[in-house]
Amino acid sequence: VKGSGEKGRIHRADVEGYVSAGVKAKEAASTVRATPLAQKVAAANGLELGQVEGSGERGKIVRSDVERALQPAKAQAGEKRVIKLQGMRKIIAQRMSQSAYTAPHVTITTTVDMTSAKAMRTELLPIVEKQTGLRLSYTEILLKAISACLVKHPNLNARWENEEVVLQDHTNIGLAVSVKDGLLVPVIFEAERMGLAELVRKSKEVAGKARDNKLKPEDLSGGTFTVSNLGMYAVDSFTPIINQPEVAILGVGQIQDKPAVIGGQVLVRPMMTL
Repeated sequence: VKGSGEKGRIHRADVEGYVSAGVKAKEAASTVRATPLAQKVAAANGLELGQVEGSGERGKIVRSDVERALQPAKAQAGEKRVIKLQGMRKIIAQRMSQSAYTAPHVTITTTVDMTSAKAMRTELLPIVEKQTGLRLSYTEILLKAISACLVKHPNLNARWENEEVVLQDHTNIGLAVSVKDGLLVPVIFEAERMGLAELVRKSKEVAGKARDNKLKPEDLSGGTFTVSNLGMYAVDSFTPIINQPEVAILGVGQIQDKPAVIGGQVLVRPMMTL
């Protein structure tokens, strides 16, 4: 029953109208001449016989008439579901296609032993949580490591502008965040100046704003490098597309226990592919 009241609230009149419509439909159906088999097939498929044109004697509805009437519905049910490309998805598709076709993508892959990182997180987790009320994740540890790396290797911390590679003074790291129907990349500015606690606050803040659709245009521009972490989705490795006008991007996979050769011995270590 569809309510006619405020916020769809159902009133007595709505119920009475619904019942009345049902009675009329049954009365209409009872006046339709149809074979018992036709009635059975129609009832099984939720088809009102009043919608069916009969081909039998004096317009009587037979089984073949019901099956013919059901064909469009079945064909429609089997049709492909189409999602129109619009809004955020359309912009992402255009930008990613442009980047893929205009910037040469060279993918370099390496596997990292995360034993020390896991130990550091375990040690610092209660300290950071006490300071911020938030939990330290591997994302913030990665952000700290990446910002230090970019300071040492400024050619990666750059933007392609006006046919020139422009080196940047600060590491403004974009953090890819999955949102409904798309992906947003809010920027953590001057990440090299932040400690882990501050990075935890900032990364959680921008990710929350992205999911709540509260980001401003300035929160999404000015990045010098982007990180895309799919480890939480049990992805081992992937090839992200450069977020232009930046010149590089890092794809992060899941941490997974794997055999590794350490000092001539095969040991199980938490490994992550970058």
